[in-house]
Amino acid sequence: MQKSASRTSDALESFRRVRGDQLVERFYQIFLDSNEQVRTLFARTDLPQQKLMLHHGLFMLLRFACGDAVGSLALKRLGHRHVQLGVPAPLYKNFVDCLVQAASELDSNWSARLEQSWRANLEIGIAEMARYGE
Repeated sequence: MQKSASRTSDALESFRRVRGDQLVERFYQIFLDSNEQVRTLFARTDLPQQKLMLHHGLFMLLRFACGDAVGSLALKRLGHRHVQLGVPAPLYKNFVDCLVQAASELDSNWSARLEQSWRANLEIGIAEMARYGE
């Protein structure tokens, strides 16, 4: 269920607290080491540019979970783009796991509640992306 647009979430506050650029950097270290399929998908990727796009995409995922309409438009584009790139649906779970790991390492306020917020917010956004990717 989406929250009202005027609200924020623990995950969004965490994203801001750990500075998204640090989170993205650590995330890609973990994600690219997570399995061969990920490394293959990113083999020809301009990683500095990809990191900028992920920073923005994460912000949109988290804003969407708070009810932000602009986030919805961004996730529609992301959903279509991920289908074009051939990103398999099972990698989204790996994405979430790696992102949560990175956030847990960087956020000094990390807790079980914060992990639940991250996972819930990301799942809401990913479900929206999947809806447009069909």
